[in-house]
Amino acid sequence: MSGESPAIMAIVADLEQRRRTRIGGVVALAVVGALMVGALMLHLGPRDDFWHRAAWRLIAEGWGGFVSLVAIPLVAGGLWHPRRLPFKGLLLMTIAAVSVSASTSWGDDASAWGCPSAVTVAGLAGIMGFVLGSVCGADRSRVRLVGVGVALVSFVVANWVCPHGDVIHIVGGHWGPALVALGFAVLGGAFERRKTDPATPIASTSVPFRKKP
Repeated sequence: MSGESPAIMAIVADLEQRRRTRIGGVVALAVVGALMVGALMLHLGPRDDFWHRAAWRLIAEGWGGFVSLVAIPLVAGGLWHPRRLPFKGLLLMTIAAVSVSASTSWGDDASAWGCPSAVTVAGLAGIMGFVLGSVCGADRSRVRLVGVGVALVSFVVANWVCPHGDVIHIVGGHWGPALVALGFAVLGGAFERRKTDPATPIASTSVPFRKKP
């Protein structure tokens, strides 16, 4: 409309630019995560019994991959605004589901730490986490959320390539390295914050959960 003031036009242009930036960030998070999963599966190969496990285990792990590669990037990028408590409940239920799906025995495997597959996965996921943490590093809450996504997807991929299902092995050998990947995401955020002016608008943003009316 030709009668719009320059100030209104500038605000609209700024909002559109922010929206495009958010969409680009979400796409980057999802694409980098998907590429990591694909590269790891090609490099390490799926476990021999991958397609012979119970359907509910495959569904649980597929859901974990969806949450980490789609839901978390949407929230961290500001394109989805769920309520805080239900979303945290969703994350906890997802973590519990993938943990149960990976656990098939107790005390049958003495190698609790240093699972080669999980360490490899977590190492590459840690690099990805550092990069993504740097992208979202202007805000701690976004970095923590991205870190959870990195840890979750690395745990799921470790289960896809490692055939061991002992609970102790899963906790120490898979979740341990996954938490290391989360730590790398936090380090990436800290590294980026050292370069970011805290007075910028980006630094004052947080994960956009929807508030109660």
